Amino acid sequence: MSQPPDPTLPTPDAGGDASPAETEGESTGPGHPDDSSQGGGTLPPSGSGFGQAGGFGQAGGFGQAGGFDQAGTFGAPGTSPALFDGPAPVLVSFAPPTRQNRLTIAFRGLLAIPHLIILYALGFAAGAVAFIGWFAALFTGRLPEWAHTFITGVVRWQVRVYAYILFLTDAYPPFSFEDDPYPVRLVTARARLNQAAVLFRLILIIPASFVIGVAFYGLGVLAFFFWLIALVAGRLPDSLHQAIAATLRAQARLYCYFYMVTGVYPWWGLYGDHVPVPAAASGSGADADTTPTAPADPWLLPLSAVAEGLVWLFQVIGLAAVIVIAVVLPSVGGPGQTLSNAESLVQVNEAYSQATSSTRAFSQAVQACGELSCVTAQVQKEATTLQTLASSVRSAGMVGQPGADASKLASDATSAAQALDQLATATTVSQYQSDVARTGVEQKLNSIDSDYRKLVRDMGV
Repeated sequence: MSQPPDPTLPTPDAGGDASPAETEGESTGPGHPDDSSQGGGTLPPSGSGFGQAGGFGQAGGFGQAGGFDQAGTFGAPGTSPALFDGPAPVLVSFAPPTRQNRLTIAFRGLLAIPHLIILYALGFAAGAVAFIGWFAALFTGRLPEWAHTFITGVVRWQVRVYAYILFLTDAYPPFSFEDDPYPVRLVTARARLNQAAVLFRLILIIPASFVIGVAFYGLGVLAFFFWLIALVAGRLPDSLHQAIAATLRAQARLYCYFYMVTGVYPWWGLYGDHVPVPAAASGSGADADTTPTAPADPWLLPLSAVAEGLVWLFQVIGLAAVIVIAVVLPSVGGPGQTLSNAESLVQVNEAYSQATSSTRAFSQAVQACGELSCVTAQVQKEATTLQTLASSVRSAGMVGQPGADASKLASDATSAAQALDQLATATTVSQYQSDVARTGVEQKLNSIDSDYRKLVRDMGV
């Protein structure tokens, strides 16, 4: 799960350095085309770079207000999306960690319920909008403006709520799609998309979904401990704040790529943005190697060595959680499986009771028979009863260890029924007695009883 090298983004100045849009657009990695490759050009070499503030008399960069006497670009207040000519990554910024109200920390999950209900409904709406937008992007190479605006608003709302739930900020999220003043911001630009990448979006998204998904799973597993830390300390430690912010940012970029808001592949930046470390004074080299320099660009998110290690920890724990959910739980059975197995056991009990009653009647009828033809007729009837038992057990659909027990019960019932079918073909007493010994029918009938008892024991009944 290695990450493509992060681009080194310039600090905001009025020089002629390459803009972050150019460098970020190149970080999609081999095999994952940047949808913006059809953009037809790069940003002008001015102070209005992607994510940069404009200089005197210059337009602001993406996500920044314009310079004196110039209009701001998309992402700045009061602007509307226009088609961005070049790679347009999703920019997310987080305010530094501050002290929080312990009372709101204690009930953070409950306080977020209204937002979570709304986001649940908005998720369906965003999916429908993206489905419509996919056809438009496939034929025109761009997401319709209304779809881009709506999906951006949904993802922005989502990342603000998740940041609140995970204690990155104490400010209650606004009920709004807009880029309102808030400690967590997300801005996007509507850009040209690679139509081939749009066509194969579901395939291209798989690697990033796995890498970012396991990190988010791990974050979710550890969320309780984050709550305890925040509750006791009144805030998150800086490194933990950075690691959670990086994971949330990667998730937001994943959603935006999937929904065709951006063509920039989403997994860059999961381990933070690499900011050049200036020359340090003698004796301070160790700190300079492990402590990120505060970036002049608010959209950059440098991680300390501890924070980067925490992101790796999220991924390891998330991968373990996926393995447990996919492999271990189906074999041992969870609460839902236990309930399902209990309902299935009722069906198995009924079928077994009917088979047991039939077997008792079979024994009495055989003893009353005076001719071989009578015996073979009763044997054939018993074979049919055991086949019915096997079919009922299989249709019960048990899972886990009880499922394995039920499968053995059905298999032994079928085997006993086949042995009885052979006995029913006997035409002489000696042949009948020989077939009884050869088929081992008595042992097979006894196996049915032991299989049933083991099934009931494993169910804890």
